[in-house]
Amino acid sequence: MKLLIAAALLAAGPMATHAQAQTTASAPAPDVYAERLLDALKHGKVNDGLAGIVATSPLLKDKIGPSSSMATQLQSMLDIYGPITGWERVSSQNLGTMLRRDTYLVQHRDAVIRWRFVYTRVGTGWTVGQFAFEDNAAAWFD
Repeated sequence: MKLLIAAALLAAGPMATHAQAQTTASAPAPDVYAERLLDALKHGKVNDGLAGIVATSPLLKDKIGPSSSMATQLQSMLDIYGPITGWERVSSQNLGTMLRRDTYLVQHRDAVIRWRFVYTRVGTGWTVGQFAFEDNAAAWFD
């Protein structure tokens, strides 16, 4: 069974007009958001994990709230593959200074799942633009 679930969570906000976005000193590095989500999922707290993603971009609150299909999909993934036991970031790719994609391998009790997070740098710091997870490990080597 191939499971591919992607959440296109692009925030529809005004586009930056400057090539260099300014960030605040208190804005966390983008990988903090993935770590927080994975940690929440490790402890079975799907809604808390999604709330953390929404906190990075309030425009996403109607798309991935507690009653969204994303909450259902994440819970189903945990039910199918078992609880998360660990993870590692295996790559991080920048596209200039405004976009970054991190790839994680996440160990569940019964499987390894690949997660990808795309971050966008805006005037207030990094936000989660998209994230997706999939279980088709054979394709990851291509």
